[in-house]
Amino acid sequence: MTELDSVHTIKGKSRFVVKIYKLCESSTGYVWNFIVYTGKDTIYGQRHSGEKTSSRIVLEVAHDLHVLDKGYCLYLDNWYTSPNLVDTLCTRKTDVVGTMRTNTKEFPDFVKRARLKKGETVAAFRKKQMIMKWKDKRDVVLISTFHDVMIAWRM
Repeated sequence: MTELDSVHTIKGKSRFVVKIYKLCESSTGYVWNFIVYTGKDTIYGQRHSGEKTSSRIVLEVAHDLHVLDKGYCLYLDNWYTSPNLVDTLCTRKTDVVGTMRTNTKEFPDFVKRARLKKGETVAAFRKKQMIMKWKDKRDVVLISTFHDVMIAWRM
């Protein structure tokens, strides 16, 4: 299993910041592939020019390493995750698990509006995707092509 690490920012006393997008192996943390953000001119690859930037980053680091079409599962944080990206990865035989923002396009409205008490869940399904909101101290939103709604009962 692999995961796309969230952006790591290296800050010091300098006014410069370095951002690195990494694809890591989940059990060892081994960095398989990465893209260094070099400003607005950063090239995220030409293969996926129609996708939004966060999706292009995921597809590019996964493509270069030949992760797609092999049955892997990518773990993503909410900056990368969208239903459209998950659909694209599913067509490439790649499962996805990740947190998700409720203001993402195509987020189910009834899940967004649901007011939950601690421990309650609400879920929506689309194709292979499950989008679930679970209430702990605050709402936690997750998308998965790997789990079903019963994951909530095991938490």
